[in-house]
Amino acid sequence: MKNNTLKSILSSILVISLCVSLIAGSTFALFTSESKVNVAVTAGNVDVVATVENLELGTTLESNLDETTATSKDNTVTLDKIVPGDYVTFDLRIENNSDVTVKYRTVIKKVEDNGLWDGLTVTIDGTVYDGASKMSAWETLVPGSEDIIVPVKVALPENAGNEYKLKTCTFAYTVEAVQGNVDTDTIVSDASELDTTIEDGETVTLINDISLKAANTSGYGATGVVVNGGTLNGDNYSLDVTGANNTWDSAVNAKSGTIKNLTIGSAFRGIFMSGATGDVVIDNVVIDNVCYTFNSDAGSKDYSVTIKNSTLNGWTSYSDVHKLVSFENCKFGAGTGGYKYAFMRPYNATIITNCVFEEGFEIDARNSVVLDNCYYGDTLITSENISELGLIYNGEDYVTVIDYSIVDGVYYAYTSAGIDAAIKDDATTISLGSGNFIIPDSAQGKTLTIIGNGETVVDVQDDGSYEGCDYSLDGSTVTFEGITINTDSTTYTGYARLNATYNNCTIDGTYTLYGNSEFNNCTFNVTGDVYNIWTWGGKTVEFNNCTFNSDGKSVLVYNQSCDVYVNDCTFNDRTNGTGFTKSALETGVDKAGAATYNIYINNTTVNGFAENDTCVGYKNIVGNKNSISNTYLNIVVDGVDVY
Repeated sequence: MKNNTLKSILSSILVISLCVSLIAGSTFALFTSESKVNVAVTAGNVDVVATVENLELGTTLESNLDETTATSKDNTVTLDKIVPGDYVTFDLRIENNSDVTVKYRTVIKKVEDNGLWDGLTVTIDGTVYDGASKMSAWETLVPGSEDIIVPVKVALPENAGNEYKLKTCTFAYTVEAVQGNVDTDTIVSDASELDTTIEDGETVTLINDISLKAANTSGYGATGVVVNGGTLNGDNYSLDVTGANNTWDSAVNAKSGTIKNLTIGSAFRGIFMSGATGDVVIDNVVIDNVCYTFNSDAGSKDYSVTIKNSTLNGWTSYSDVHKLVSFENCKFGAGTGGYKYAFMRPYNATIITNCVFEEGFEIDARNSVVLDNCYYGDTLITSENISELGLIYNGEDYVTVIDYSIVDGVYYAYTSAGIDAAIKDDATTISLGSGNFIIPDSAQGKTLTIIGNGETVVDVQDDGSYEGCDYSLDGSTVTFEGITINTDSTTYTGYARLNATYNNCTIDGTYTLYGNSEFNNCTFNVTGDVYNIWTWGGKTVEFNNCTFNSDGKSVLVYNQSCDVYVNDCTFNDRTNGTGFTKSALETGVDKAGAATYNIYINNTTVNGFAENDTCVGYKNIVGNKNSISNTYLNIVVDGVDVY
């Protein structure tokens, strides 16, 4: 033994159990006209584990030093303060708890090392391992097979020199198991298995995180794996080339095919695309702290790139590539050095759908870029706000925001322009988000359902045509749901010749009706010397379960002959009768005998309105301020004809 005082720590994580499930357990039934057959389906269980037994510390010298220890806890064997001549032996018991046939292999892999690994001798089942990673061949186990005992010895030989003094390392002994009908030739657990190109029709699946940091690659765009028509399935593991010899190294060169369920790490480029031979799909991929350049030869413009369900952090760059680049359900964030940038210049267009850009991210658009239902932080990107958000660094003229989308036949409009575009696309149901909207003139003569989210405001406009009317719904039939209708309370403000139903809506400001109208579970709010509603042009007007809040005047039944129905409603006078001393409903006419009014009131509550000499029939519900004779005015309260 050399005369030295080598003191080191060796930690060996020995077991990682890997299970691949078959199918989710379920039960379903098959039915015929005469009988029922129940078919129970259960999931097969792949479960192969290894445990440590019979741990012993030994030495090739007379005895171990008192300070040297070997312990096992939670399947981790730790050698502390070992010196040349020390060794540890133990058995690995491999148990097959699977209820289906499985294939398994054993792997030893260096996890961390600052210089001790090369001094160790590791012997597993009689074979000495001297590389950074080694694995056995795949073997088959059937359910109920006997446990397998694998002897292990880890030694620091007597001739180990001072170069190993105070060094450490960690290595792992892993049991990898998959269901027995898997083609194990396509399973990748180690960098050495990524030396080949994934060709058309081939699928390669990772069952481990793989580091390519030590890859001896060089040159512009050198890669760890080439996908050329096949599928690289990361199975939620990672490929990492950070720290490789060339900062331009990429984890994957995607010529065509699919890359999915993968996390990619790189110093500068994660996915490189050069010499495309077909369409590329990137699905559920996380690219952290990298530049991912989608690049191809000039002859590759007939192919498309689709990136979906992915997180893209850093600098996205592609130039003169492919006929179409599509991003779907992706998130764009910051990369190394705080990069938040995308250079977009495809041969044709970039379509970005349902994506989120971290605040501060910038797009340099050099060709058509279309944004559809995308967010800048928490802010929906619309044609109306994109200039102010700061998302576009360059090329604003190339960027188009689609202000509506279609989901299951329902149009979702994000802006007033989106409502216009949806209507021109023959939409009949339009759902609106939060914010203020103006109905466009394209809605004239249409039958529509317009749905809000409770924070949706539709502003009624004075379009300058006639006495404050808004003609954008002229001749239309509309159902409003969950919408706030907002007016400036100017006389005659309302939608000209609109027949409408209002469900769970709020009406803020005086609203003048010009067609048949039904209000269900609505709330009306005004302040000052104005009414909530003028019936004006409505022939039939119905209020059900509605609440009216005003300063002493709520509904004016006026101008055109009208039947008014008030059911289960509440009228609240904030002034408690001291404001404008009107009844909840008032009747009026420009010229006696010009109109006939029928008012039917049932189960209605009136709070605070003044009782005055114009009231008819029942307290302060209806006022007959113009003294209309009962020839032209009919009032029925709770089934009683009171006038």
